[in-house]
Amino acid sequence: GTGIVTATSSGPVRTDTAGPITILAPSLTIAKLDNQDPVPAGGFLGYTIIYTNVGNAAAQGIVITDTYDPNVTFVGAVPSPNSGTGGTVWSGSLPASLAPGESREIQIFTQVGSSLPVSTVLTNTVRISGLKLAQSMPFTQTTKVTVTSDLQLAKVQVSPLTNTVRVSETINYQLIYTNTGTAILHNVVLTETYDSAVEFVNAIPAPVSGTDNRRWDIGPLSAGQSGSVALTVIVKAPQPDGMPLVNQATIDSDETDPLATQSPPIAVRAPMLSLSKHTTATVVPANSIMTYTLAYTNSGSTHATGVVITDRLPLSVTFLSAIPPYAQRSDNLLTWNFTQVVTNSAGTIAIRVRVNDSQVSGTLFTNTARIAAAEIVSSFASLTNHISSAPNVTLSKSDGRTSAAAGQVLTYTLIYSNLGNAPALNVVITDRIPSNVTFVRCTQPCPTAGGVYTFSIGTLDASTSGQKTLTVRVSPTLPAGLRAITNTARIRTTTTGDNPTDDFAQDVDAISTVPVLDISASFNAAGPYPGKVITHTIRYTNVAAIDTTGVIVGATKSPYVTYLPSGSSGWTELGGNTYTWYVGDLGAHQSGVLTFVVSLPLTFTQVMSAFVNTFVIADNGPGGAVPAMDIFTATTGVPDLVIESVTFSPGQVVIGTWFTATVVIRNLGQGTGLNPFNGGGTAVDAFIDPSTPPPSSGWDSYGDSFDYVDPVPPGMTTTGTIAGLRFGQGQDFVLYFKIDNWDCHPLPPATPPCTPPEADHGLVPESDETNNVYGPVTPPKYRIFLPFVSKNYVPTFPTFLPHVSKNR
Repeated sequence: GTGIVTATSSGPVRTDTAGPITILAPSLTIAKLDNQDPVPAGGFLGYTIIYTNVGNAAAQGIVITDTYDPNVTFVGAVPSPNSGTGGTVWSGSLPASLAPGESREIQIFTQVGSSLPVSTVLTNTVRISGLKLAQSMPFTQTTKVTVTSDLQLAKVQVSPLTNTVRVSETINYQLIYTNTGTAILHNVVLTETYDSAVEFVNAIPAPVSGTDNRRWDIGPLSAGQSGSVALTVIVKAPQPDGMPLVNQATIDSDETDPLATQSPPIAVRAPMLSLSKHTTATVVPANSIMTYTLAYTNSGSTHATGVVITDRLPLSVTFLSAIPPYAQRSDNLLTWNFTQVVTNSAGTIAIRVRVNDSQVSGTLFTNTARIAAAEIVSSFASLTNHISSAPNVTLSKSDGRTSAAAGQVLTYTLIYSNLGNAPALNVVITDRIPSNVTFVRCTQPCPTAGGVYTFSIGTLDASTSGQKTLTVRVSPTLPAGLRAITNTARIRTTTTGDNPTDDFAQDVDAISTVPVLDISASFNAAGPYPGKVITHTIRYTNVAAIDTTGVIVGATKSPYVTYLPSGSSGWTELGGNTYTWYVGDLGAHQSGVLTFVVSLPLTFTQVMSAFVNTFVIADNGPGGAVPAMDIFTATTGVPDLVIESVTFSPGQVVIGTWFTATVVIRNLGQGTGLNPFNGGGTAVDAFIDPSTPPPSSGWDSYGDSFDYVDPVPPGMTTTGTIAGLRFGQGQDFVLYFKIDNWDCHPLPPATPPCTPPEADHGLVPESDETNNVYGPVTPPKYRIFLPFVSKNYVPTFPTFLPHVSKNR
């Protein structure tokens, strides 16, 4: 080029110019042209490098260096760059010399990056150098890149492969995102909007922590780059059957607007359980059996699994049975387990219960049941009933006996019950004890008012019972005509509805104490003799502990005796030897005394074996009782003595030999054979044929031998002994014996016992005196003497003069 050379000195400035100087040197220029601007991202971009020698000398050793934008990739060049330079340096492939004014080109081929930021500008700088060249300025070429932003998102349902899903099952989605543009995207964020019916389970890759499993930070996403998220959610239970699920995802970046997408709707299949409960009646009696019927259905589009039905019985009932049987029971909670209940199916459960007793009428009780499944679907049912009830208090009483006696202790047991089905409130038992008894004790305090004893029971639940006792004592004496002791009690409650017909109870004990009359007569029955006056002292008594009325004493005398009015006055003759005495009322344990006087006949005949006087007492049967009666027979028996046997000692009797006779006397009569004068014994006589008595010892008065014997009671025997008996020459061996041969007149001046004294009787006034003689059979003559003895009283000679008539 051309320049001015200026020289300067150190002193004062001086300038001197030598004039123009021409320097011969090369001078290179370089330029770079792009073949399209802008260029699309990912497209091919060509450059043309033009270099020129604008100097005045040839340029040699030319080196061109091209620096590429990092967003482009070298593809090739003409001429080719030096080997191993990566397409950035040309030297050996250039001309060795470039004449002044000469220009040359290099064609370069590159490809623009496919993913570039929006507004990317490609900068390409080229440099040229050579020998003898001053430093040349680089040349920079910029090219705009055309970049498009496009972000795509797809949501694919992987499973299930149908458009329905069961509640509680999982859904697998795949979110596929792609940068379909040419620009790189920054801060790409994927956001999931879950349906409210689903719940996140997991995702690959995992969502950003703390974002409620909703966000994934993708970061930069190059053009054409794609990715995916595998997402699993579960359908929450419960859900309505047929409800559509909508799951939406959104992707966003710094360079793009948010893009949302969603999968096709998927319908939820869920069981729909319903439960109802009913009984046959709304109002149920207490203590009755009722049946709850649980009806359940599944009307959903899918089956229900793990179905559990529970029924909580009210406390007012007691469980009896269930069909089908329950699986578990805890107190009043019953549980049934079913593996599944298929769609469009129904079933029932029948529960039998007994409504509890003793519940107030109108009481409400509610039964609540629930059906639930693993799909968290459930249904409730409840039923309210109310109770109809009423108490029925009853009372019974007994003293365990059917009769009672005076002075007896009676213990009444009062058994009370509530046979109804409701509690009876303020229960009170009252017992009015009857007359003729006195209170002894009771089982609990039983205050009395006017003879009414009260037991306060309080509340008496249904189907419960109890008992109280009340003890009384029957009066020691009872009034006439009392035939029963009747005790009445009553039970009451203030609760309405009680049946009053069984609120009363009574115990009736027939009075076993009845009048018992006793009558007896004392009299002197010993030694009956003709004309004897006998006074009967009659004692009558009511020996029972109860009064009686209409008492009459009757006397029936023997037809052989004569009534003497000298006895108690008041006897009334009724005829037929019957007399009565009206006593009237006779209290318990009271008594009285009467006399009844008779005289024996002056002559005893053979038929007069005894004089029987009968005394009777009777009442009028007060109160309907059987009349009380007692009979006493006053018998004055008449003896009948016979000689039963005679034995001799020695057994062989010879003339002139003394012997002894032993006589056995028996009384065949009804009275004692004795001496009525002194109560002593009688005599037995021995008579020997011929009539002249033989000498004898002992008793030999009046010309015959005899012996005294003891009194002989009826039916008994006694023995008499007559010694000193002897048969003389010329006498027949005939011997007979006679019992009782004395007159009843005593020796003067004593008063004779007979009345009148001239009574033609012997010492013992017998009914039959013809059998008083014993005549032995004496072999070999066999003679029996059966004498009839007649005894006459001779006043001038007070001895017995027997007149013996002997008949063979």
